[in-house]
Amino acid sequence: MTRACLLVLLTLALVGCPPSDDDDTATDDDDATDDDDATDDDDATDDDDAAGETVESCFEHITEAKNETEIVVFEEAGGDVRAGLVRVIDPDGVGTSGTRIWVGGGLAVEHPDGVVCVVEPAALVYGITHHNFDDTLHTEVDGVRWAIGMRGDFDNPWDVWVQQEPLGGGEPSWGPVHVAPVSCLEHPGATDCLPWPR
Repeated sequence: MTRACLLVLLTLALVGCPPSDDDDTATDDDDATDDDDATDDDDATDDDDAAGETVESCFEHITEAKNETEIVVFEEAGGDVRAGLVRVIDPDGVGTSGTRIWVGGGLAVEHPDGVVCVVEPAALVYGITHHNFDDTLHTEVDGVRWAIGMRGDFDNPWDVWVQQEPLGGGEPSWGPVHVAPVSCLEHPGATDCLPWPR
């Protein structure tokens, strides 16, 4: 073997051979597999996020209460809007002439664009009126006010509606949507409180 041949063999041994087309294919397949795995993971995350909440799941943590509590679910007749409220008798409140002193315990709205769920009492404002004939419950979420209004008396049927309002006041930016009670649970005891209100 000539000296030139030895030099060529030694150079090839030190530098190595370039990757073959088969190696490139294997690398591409690995990358494709990784991409598929990433896509599957992303889909799983999206599915979890899309699960969302309902009025019932918003309030499912309320299984018992020391003070008188109402959990009421409302639905729009023939529509997609559902709403719910939790109201609790204030043990320190003093009502007159039959007015009951409620405080807010939860507000939920299922609407075409999503679900509002607020269960922190400090974030809820319950507006009490004489004989509770025109009470409201509202909260602020993402720069808007969500409100449930309840109006009725001894001589007129109750009207309940849900709406979204600008924080600065003015006309509703969504609603009002009129809803009717479809379920009511009263604690302590989880007894049925339909027809509502009592």
